[in-house]
Amino acid sequence: MGPCVVVADARKALTAFAAWHRAKIQPKIFTVTGSCGKTTTKDFVYALLSEKYKTEKTLGNLNNDIGVPLTLLRMGPETEVAVIEMGANHVGEIRELCALVRPDESAVTLVAPAHLEGFGSIERVAMAKFEIAEGLGPRGTFYVNVDNAYTRAMGDKYPGEKVYFGSEGDVAIQSVTYDDAGEMLLDLSPIGRLRLPLPVKAHAHNVALAVAVD
Repeated sequence: MGPCVVVADARKALTAFAAWHRAKIQPKIFTVTGSCGKTTTKDFVYALLSEKYKTEKTLGNLNNDIGVPLTLLRMGPETEVAVIEMGANHVGEIRELCALVRPDESAVTLVAPAHLEGFGSIERVAMAKFEIAEGLGPRGTFYVNVDNAYTRAMGDKYPGEKVYFGSEGDVAIQSVTYDDAGEMLLDLSPIGRLRLPLPVKAHAHNVALAVAVD
């Protein structure tokens, strides 16, 4: 067994260690949350960015107050970009994670009635998700899904730079069809047609967001 450190509270110690590590290195950090699609989107964004940069990402869906510090600790001095997923089951959780991570860009995939046992209402879900934009500060970039009423309202409130995606905006879904092999044919403006092995039409928005980030 190697050296050990005895602490009174393991979670608080993990957070403090991750904060110390984050202060030492300065990669660009993109964070994503949402009622659904955040893990898939995180993987799509990572797949694109890792083609150009030394990139780290959240493993699986380790997106809570344990998983996020562990992701930060996986970043090294060579890391240029990190893609970090954030989850929440109560108001204030994402705010605390953002204070630790200090993201440069963020997105909310969509807001839907999920984890209502912790939030109480979909309005409180939206309030919690908007914390990821508030955590950017005015100099960040917030990616706005124009096809969800709650995320569109977030875009209206966020004072910094915004990039819009969905049925219209900076990256617009023009059509979604399927070929005989069951592959998605996704026409995106401004990049054109993509052929993707994605069986669910809802993934089109996740792809559009990833392209917007890239």
